[in-house]
Amino acid sequence: MTTATATREITPGDFLMEPTPLELCGKGARIGRKGEDYMLLRYFCKRWDCPWCSEFMGSQWREKILAQSDSYYSTEIAADQVSAAVKRIRKAEGQYWVVRDNGTHHLLATVDTVPGSTLLTRENGLQALLKQILGKEAISLGGKRKIRHSQLRSQGMEDSGSAGATDEAAASAGTSPLGGEAREPWEWVTVTESPEEIGRRLEEVGCVVRWNGSDRASVATLSEEGRRLLDSVFPGSPDPPLPFRRSDGRSPVSQQPVS
Repeated sequence: MTTATATREITPGDFLMEPTPLELCGKGARIGRKGEDYMLLRYFCKRWDCPWCSEFMGSQWREKILAQSDSYYSTEIAADQVSAAVKRIRKAEGQYWVVRDNGTHHLLATVDTVPGSTLLTRENGLQALLKQILGKEAISLGGKRKIRHSQLRSQGMEDSGSAGATDEAAASAGTSPLGGEAREPWEWVTVTESPEEIGRRLEEVGCVVRWNGSDRASVATLSEEGRRLLDSVFPGSPDPPLPFRRSDGRSPVSQQPVS
């Protein structure tokens, strides 16, 4: 005796996968909302295994390291030896940088306290080394720091960042990167559409989108339809239909122009 099994038709949607942060990097957008204000930022994953973000962040950190000193004592060091080396540097009142590079650790210090160190200068090997070790990681760091620094906390530096990240951090801290004080915290949602696509669709329904560079924009004039479109992606809004596809897969992509 056989039992009939209920089946359903397989659709193309069964084979669609949500984009990973790396696939979405530079293509998606972050939509910010604070009261009556709305902001669009290009989405960047801020990961060291991302080709674009690693290049951007690496150039920023190279500038910071070279701004502190034109020369460092450099050595490759095992992970279990970092703490002891840092103690010797601190005792000598020196400064240090520890950079993780695909599983190895490179120590840069302003004092010669670690055996086997080589003195590198801006003109003699330092810039080439920094470009090498502050490059793309082969795999994700999984939450581990790429960089440790003797004054990391006191200088307010962070071990990640990319274009757009500074804007979002400023807004979350209570100041708008586009000028003026924020009256309340910003809410942020990631969508797969680009800022340009979102801006175009908002303009179709009577909004005025003001760009500040190529990666961020504010909605200067907001129509009721534009507000509905933007609000629909935030938590607490009705589920279907949503105009934009959230990166968590909450809604399908709408290919129809907004009317």
